[in-house]
Amino acid sequence: MKKVRWVLLGVGIVLIIVVAAAAVFIYDRLNKDVEELAQVDGDLAFISDRDGSWDIVILRKDGTLQNLTAVGEGDDYLFNFTFTSDTVYFYTNRSGTFNPARVKVDGGEVEVLNFMTAAAKAFGDQHFDVNPQWSPDGQRLAWIKTQGLSNNVCLAPATDPNDFDCLTESQGSNTELAWSPDGSALAFASDRDKNQDIWVINVASEESTRLTHDEGWAFQPAWSMDGQQILFTW
Repeated sequence: MKKVRWVLLGVGIVLIIVVAAAAVFIYDRLNKDVEELAQVDGDLAFISDRDGSWDIVILRKDGTLQNLTAVGEGDDYLFNFTFTSDTVYFYTNRSGTFNPARVKVDGGEVEVLNFMTAAAKAFGDQHFDVNPQWSPDGQRLAWIKTQGLSNNVCLAPATDPNDFDCLTESQGSNTELAWSPDGSALAFASDRDKNQDIWVINVASEESTRLTHDEGWAFQPAWSMDGQQILFTW
């Protein structure tokens, strides 16, 4: 009986230590300072199949090209820079299934993540923000912030990421941002009215306008160069 008692006591102590460590970790994450945004440096990322598979390619300001994901087999899609602009996150089928991955913008080995690893990384870094999009003048950054069951369009000046405003507070799931050429509006996809449609929000007034009303799903909006039309997938 004494042995059982000591075992139970030991298990209880271990549980207390684990819970205390988790509480300290969570407190530290929630009180971590916001990371500074990188300044716009003029580099442009895109995907290309010029080397046989779809890869993430960087076009430098001096006109040179660098294939970041040339090493290894598989196709890479749906990329985004981190807020610090030192890493590109994307999806890849290199491991045989569709998984998130990342690579440094100065080149290097591609790191393929699984969804559990990616979720743990997101929690640890407090990066619950996706799809960052610089405004045409480089002075503002829009992105999608996950809040509860909603994905909201948020906006901040490049000089102060703490001073952000969510333009679509708790109005369904909003994704896939695209700035208008003049920087006055953002197009995005939203399912707030059951179907997923293309919407436009005026940045100054924060008024949203629904553009598509058909059944089915509309997504991936892209502005024409003159800002008069929006191309999308349906």
